[in-house]
Amino acid sequence: MIALLGFFLALLVAGASKGAPGKGDSNGEEDMNAASGGGGDAPVSSEGLQAFRELAARGNLTADQTDFLAFVAYGESGLKSNVGLGDPSMFPTGTKPNTRASKALQEGEARAARRAFENAGWLQECVDAAGVDPYSYQFGSGGYFAFIPTYAVAQFRNTTLECSDGFAVFDPAFAIAAAYGFARGLTQRSGYLGTYASLRSGWGYPAKIGDLERISRKAAKWRRHLAAVGLPESRLFADAPSFPARDLVQLYAMMRGVA
Repeated sequence: MIALLGFFLALLVAGASKGAPGKGDSNGEEDMNAASGGGGDAPVSSEGLQAFRELAARGNLTADQTDFLAFVAYGESGLKSNVGLGDPSMFPTGTKPNTRASKALQEGEARAARRAFENAGWLQECVDAAGVDPYSYQFGSGGYFAFIPTYAVAQFRNTTLECSDGFAVFDPAFAIAAAYGFARGLTQRSGYLGTYASLRSGWGYPAKIGDLERISRKAAKWRRHLAAVGLPESRLFADAPSFPARDLVQLYAMMRGVA
């Protein structure tokens, strides 16, 4: 079934544009991998990719899980954990702004982060009871996976990390653990097609996880991203990894070397 789906998707993709990466979808999504300000796709340092893989290995992620998450992280941040999108005046020290993003996109990302925080009543309780800094949730998005803080920390609801500081998205181990939980949630959505392409589509736009038109439009870029992290372009329409239930707090601790 997956092979047949890949065949029909390949037909759709054959006419896809080979030009510059798109500037974003209707939800404001934009790949951040030109964070240095240059055009096109940023190169990946072998050291950065190796560090990502070694961190995932500490958490006992499978090779396929690590491959998929590295592929996503490249598209979102160029595999850089210190990249941010939003209001630079609110970034933590050492954060590198995505200089390719327009002012409107930066402002929009900060607004989206504020809305997400304001709509998360449990985080308001964290501010009151645990002294969490509300501004750490409202700067925009950042880290390996360009997470809006509320959505990353939400992966740890009802655990000891549910009141984490929003800037935790810049912590590589926290980001990977949150990404594992986020990926697991996406694989359980209605419309999921079971492929790398489908799961990647849902990452930036969950409602579009099975949207063949969007997948076709993004495929050329995603193939480049696969190649950038050393994966065959054919992986795009291969089976995506599964993400079985895990204790995400323990996963985070394992990667931090404290479990």
